[in-house]
Amino acid sequence: SLREEKILEEKKVTDLLKEIQKLKTNNENKVKELNSKIKNLKFKVHIKFDTGMSRQGVGIEEAGQFAAVLKKYKQYIVFEGLLTHFANADNMKDQSYSQKQLNKFAEVVSYFKETALLPKYVHGYNTAATLAYGGRKQPIKEINLCRVGIGIYGLSPSPDFKVFFKKLKLRPVLAWK
Repeated sequence: SLREEKILEEKKVTDLLKEIQKLKTNNENKVKELNSKIKNLKFKVHIKFDTGMSRQGVGIEEAGQFAAVLKKYKQYIVFEGLLTHFANADNMKDQSYSQKQLNKFAEVVSYFKETALLPKYVHGYNTAATLAYGGRKQPIKEINLCRVGIGIYGLSPSPDFKVFFKKLKLRPVLAWK
């Protein structure tokens, strides 16, 4: 059925992306084989770099290896986004860890810019980082997308941000009663 074919196509896309993401294969034949099974589609990918969250993403030391894969398989991959996630941006009392993450991400962004591989989207700011670093004081000028998450519901990421929320007249969109 058409639905089963669509599910199979999505699974094949997922399989190829997993192969590429994990860098388990740098084997062009494997990628070509997977690609031929999915009718020569191009994949839009966003690559997450672990700058200190220690939960998921590519290590910054692997940026060169990923750049090589992206160049090698450019006929199959559209490198659309580069991202990270800030682990401690909601701690306004001590921004040193967030600053270290910013510095690491700036290195990655700079590397991809120098190798002419800077993608369309560069994102890393969650709600706290958007409020702390977005706007005029933004240290990484290439960041052009924010993932505000909890802030979209009017919730402050920590008590440190209540002043921001009050100033911006943000309030929770719902309450449990």
